[in-house]
Amino acid sequence: MKSSIINLYIENGLSGIELHKTIEKEVAEYCESMAKIGSTLNLYFSEDETIYFDRLAIVKLLGEVINGNLSPQVLAYICDCFTLGDRIEYQNELIKDVIFQIAGPEINGGFKSDSELQEHLQKIVTGD
Repeated sequence: MKSSIINLYIENGLSGIELHKTIEKEVAEYCESMAKIGSTLNLYFSEDETIYFDRLAIVKLLGEVINGNLSPQVLAYICDCFTLGDRIEYQNELIKDVIFQIAGPEINGGFKSDSELQEHLQKIVTGD
């Protein structure tokens, strides 16, 4: 996954479904690796651009999963990649914390359900 693809998505140049199709092979490998105990996760993240991840971007991303346009696995993969990034700027610590809570499902208790994502979304909207 390239950071420019995420920027294109954030700027509405790519739909959630198109984003999913663009990274589906990487996500499939990610899910297969997660299913194997003791395996390493390969994350393919090329930072060809800086990403500014603000409140609107995370609301959009979480909404795509809740609406069924992106799977929780795609969301986890994207968030895992973000944890490796050096060129990702977050609007605030709350947004960064949510990304890191969603990343690493094997560490943070599995892929997030719609209700868990709704809770994260509520935190972002209210600023709690």
